[in-house]
Amino acid sequence: MPLDTSIKKVLVIGSGPIVIGQAAEFDYAGAQACRILKEAGVNVVLCNSNPATIMTDQAMADEIYLEPLTTETIKRIIKKEKPDSILAGLGGQTGLTLAMQLDKEGFLEEQGVRLLGTDAKAISRAEDRELFKEAMAEIGQPVIASDIAETVDQALAVAEKIGYPVIVRPAFTLGGAGGGAAANEAELRIIAQTGLDASPITQILVERAIFGWKEIEFETMRDSVGNVIAVCSMENFDPVGVHTGDSIVVAPTQTLADKEFQMLRKASLDIITHLGIVGGCNVQLALNPDSFEYAVIEVNPRVSRSSALASKATGYPIAKITTKIALGYTLDEIKNDITGKTCACFEPTLDYIVVKMPKWPFDKFADASRKLGTQMKATGEVMAIAPSFEMALMKAVRGAEVGLDSLNRKNDPEDHAPIWERLRRVDDHRLFTIFEALKGGTSIDEIFSITRIDRWFLAKLKKMADFEKALAADGLTEAHYEAGKRMGYPDKTLMRLSGAKALPCPHRDAVYKMVDTCGAELDAETPLLTAGVDEAGRGPLAGPVCAAAVILDPERPIEGLADSKKLTAKKREALAPLIKERALAWSVAWASVEEIDELNILRATMLAMRRAVEGLATKPELVLVDGNRTPEIPFRVEAIVKGDAKVPAISAASILAKTERDRVMTELDAEYPGYGFARHAGYGTAAHVAAILASGVTPVHRKTFEPVKSLVEGRPIEPKATKPRGRKARGKAEKSAKETE
Repeated sequence: MPLDTSIKKVLVIGSGPIVIGQAAEFDYAGAQACRILKEAGVNVVLCNSNPATIMTDQAMADEIYLEPLTTETIKRIIKKEKPDSILAGLGGQTGLTLAMQLDKEGFLEEQGVRLLGTDAKAISRAEDRELFKEAMAEIGQPVIASDIAETVDQALAVAEKIGYPVIVRPAFTLGGAGGGAAANEAELRIIAQTGLDASPITQILVERAIFGWKEIEFETMRDSVGNVIAVCSMENFDPVGVHTGDSIVVAPTQTLADKEFQMLRKASLDIITHLGIVGGCNVQLALNPDSFEYAVIEVNPRVSRSSALASKATGYPIAKITTKIALGYTLDEIKNDITGKTCACFEPTLDYIVVKMPKWPFDKFADASRKLGTQMKATGEVMAIAPSFEMALMKAVRGAEVGLDSLNRKNDPEDHAPIWERLRRVDDHRLFTIFEALKGGTSIDEIFSITRIDRWFLAKLKKMADFEKALAADGLTEAHYEAGKRMGYPDKTLMRLSGAKALPCPHRDAVYKMVDTCGAELDAETPLLTAGVDEAGRGPLAGPVCAAAVILDPERPIEGLADSKKLTAKKREALAPLIKERALAWSVAWASVEEIDELNILRATMLAMRRAVEGLATKPELVLVDGNRTPEIPFRVEAIVKGDAKVPAISAASILAKTERDRVMTELDAEYPGYGFARHAGYGTAAHVAAILASGVTPVHRKTFEPVKSLVEGRPIEPKATKPRGRKARGKAEKSAKETE
């Protein structure tokens, strides 16, 4: 289906303040949605109470309301702006709940506003616990024994019927807020009341606890005509009982047999089809590790926190595709931006492993309980990609900024509990405790019986534990170094664990690969990471030459990028901080006056460009250089004549190089007053030449450039060069000099 031309003006509800379970991932999704709507020519009205987000940038929407996310606010905006549609599923649970409240009141129908994507009926069947149970029964999908409760007494009655322990899941909440596990009546009284207070409809689901089952997620996609795909499968390191936001998550699933995988994939697709989901949807399931028994935990009929992980893991932009589907397109009509050959109905293929590591705030809240359960406590997460689980896990641990470069945690002097007791604890130290136990000789079966963590994960950890013991015993041999690098150990870690003073063989440099959705079966149309490079200051008589390299972020566009020479100084100064803020990476480098005189200006410029590229924190896969020459760098590099006017990344580099060099020339102006460096930036204007004649050559003048060279060598300067010029002639000279640059 083509674009729905009846959609003229859309109200997008953002995620609001950053809270546990709803943070930057929804800003990421919402920004994509706004961008796609604007590209389609739709007028975008945004309501989001958080100004510190990308989503509320002025370029994202035509009208932005930084106001509280309440039904009263949304009603007022709708009455004022009169949108024909509302997009609520890309701002997390907050937006979805608001839209459902307005629909339930009949306000949306009264104002002639329709919900884009999944309709209100489908959302209710997914979010309302009773309706969800009924929907699953209609298609024979198993759910965990449970019942709805709207009072504490009802919750106690349900628990009495299904048996303890039980899990409480409030309706329409985020991150498991208000939920938890109860082993007896006393615990249930507290948790049930908390859950009822947290639910906007005062409803909880009391279900039988199935601790020890595997928790599996499928990120799915469905369009309005019924095309369905599974974008990504994910598996929790921890069994059921720990919120998926607090668990290490691995994508794709690693421990499922093919029969198990196909069974759960089919169930997920059948569920979203029956519910009538339109767009992205997260399906959570539990699998009995001792049989093929499974149960549906819940369905999130919106772009979720897991959607951001799945998008980054696979290269499949779930929020973007969801928005296009909401606009009327079908999956087979949406082109894959990376391959340029496939479409959005192709399921991504991964030839690597992704590990998500939660980030907890316990270091800042020392008195807080470190116990993990069904209510999310993590305030962030780290994602790592590698060819193996071991390497991805090691990268994730280092990225989590917990002060570790391996799985060896320092002993807590206040914790004297034996290892088997600490293994029973479900807390943020669980991974490191398991590793300690394996190094100490505890068997995989013993750990499995206590933790119920799949033996596959435990076997991987044991492999790493055995390696470290061999490393300590044998020292850092060449074979151990090879094995250690394959498992993701940094050089310094290998040397510390082995006691070695030097590496047994040359250091192995890192390599950079792309996430391309198709397991490298098809060539990418363009590399994902492209750096633009440009310089400033080749033509002047004074000052260093500056080069800049910039990798732009396609998710954070910058309006107004152009050749720096075509922009006013005020515009350049306004754009420069935006480039530094929004770029994936940027770097500025220099070649000194001494290097210019020693090498010549061309070679010095190439040197500065090389330094700028080498200074990028993120390494590019393609470097595009303004002009017809390229520096010698270990990257694919191409020259683009007048690239600063053609390639946005080069334009950005041009602006940075120009503003940085102007800043330096202003500093030199203060150091050498009378030369006018701040005004003419060192170019050979009449005023500058006159100043040289009057005051002599400074250390910042290029001695190999005429007329500086003539003065240094004691040769007279042509009278024409020093002839007084009027303002008009001087302006032409300065313009000519800038064009030469």
